[in-house]
Amino acid sequence: SWARQTLEKIIEDFTFADRALVSVIDYHTGLGPFGYGEPICAHLPGSKGMQRVVEMYGDSVGVPELGTSSSIPLHGTSRELWNAKLGDDYTYVALEYGTYSTDRGRIALREDHWLHNQGEVDWTAPETQRIKDQIRNHYSPQMPDWYEMGLWRSRQIIRQTMIGLEKFG
Repeated sequence: SWARQTLEKIIEDFTFADRALVSVIDYHTGLGPFGYGEPICAHLPGSKGMQRVVEMYGDSVGVPELGTSSSIPLHGTSRELWNAKLGDDYTYVALEYGTYSTDRGRIALREDHWLHNQGEVDWTAPETQRIKDQIRNHYSPQMPDWYEMGLWRSRQIIRQTMIGLEKFG
């Protein structure tokens, strides 16, 4: 896919494979409590990467394979690419910011899929605007407190990442 090829090019261009340690923070929204940023470990239990992630981010780390995350175990993610390119020389968390209920998200996604399965989309139609506003607001609540919580947590995770890079890199 285009995204996979782009990520491979970034890994090559920045010579990540030549570095002692690389840390990845992959930002997402939609799962978990409103405004909370859960660092979700993308490494498998028992791996060196998971051990580093837990040491870097502490008890707030969610591990889908252990049932301690707002996410379920996923397959076919970029973890396979990072593993292939860097082996054990990286740490990876998906920083997942909660928005609204999964039922609300499911409705927004279902309506968006319905819209695109109808053929040519009329981007000016009121129903199109309603559906697009609904999905945008589900994944990016237009509320200052949600943004403030995200900014605070992001700075905390970046600080923990920098400390971890100094310690392990």
